[in-house]
Amino acid sequence: MKKKLLAVGGAVAGVALAAAPALATGMPYTVAVGGSTAPSTSHPWTATSVGAINFSVRHVATGAIVNMSCTSASASGRASSGSGVVDIANIDNTTWTSCTSFAGNMAVTQTSTPWQVHGDTSAVTSAQTDNVAGHIHNIRAHVANPGCTFDVGGRSTATATPGDVPGRANATFDEANQRIVVNQTGYSPTNLVVYNVIGCIGQISAGDPANFSGTYQVTSTDGPINVVSQP
Repeated sequence: MKKKLLAVGGAVAGVALAAAPALATGMPYTVAVGGSTAPSTSHPWTATSVGAINFSVRHVATGAIVNMSCTSASASGRASSGSGVVDIANIDNTTWTSCTSFAGNMAVTQTSTPWQVHGDTSAVTSAQTDNVAGHIHNIRAHVANPGCTFDVGGRSTATATPGDVPGRANATFDEANQRIVVNQTGYSPTNLVVYNVIGCIGQISAGDPANFSGTYQVTSTDGPINVVSQP
């Protein structure tokens, strides 16, 4: 099975180097939705998580890992078809259910729109059987409860101000099963970091790197999404 490399906004795998800038974008592609490459930016789609969503932060000062999980999550947005497509799919809305951490129940809110599915390789085929590795771009989120609040974004360099750019999460798109498998690991100093930290009893600090993992089943109203060729 041949792999294609996607850049899903900076979620969707380890192709990106851990220290790569979070502001990387994607390449243009020909994309088919439901077998058609007719130009459109408004193919509706939804996604629901398969199992739990996991998020963790490595406290740089101590090396301790702080874990958070959500029992489920969902997303919705618009996919694009046609030639010269950079934003393969836009993630306009996300919801997060029963999220808990050391600080108790946490509310998670998407604060940038859209999150974007991008591609960054010419190694693509017309077969709808490939695993497409890449990342989700333009990620910003707010996480809060009465005793702990923080934002999640990116960092243009390992020494830049945390949150100076949106974040990115490595992931893979399974074309055959229409699943996005988010797998941001390795505690990259740039891909995902926390900032605007308030409270949290000293367990996390601004600039601490984060991991993010979860699997989403995609349902596209107009038919399956397939990255056909580049450009």
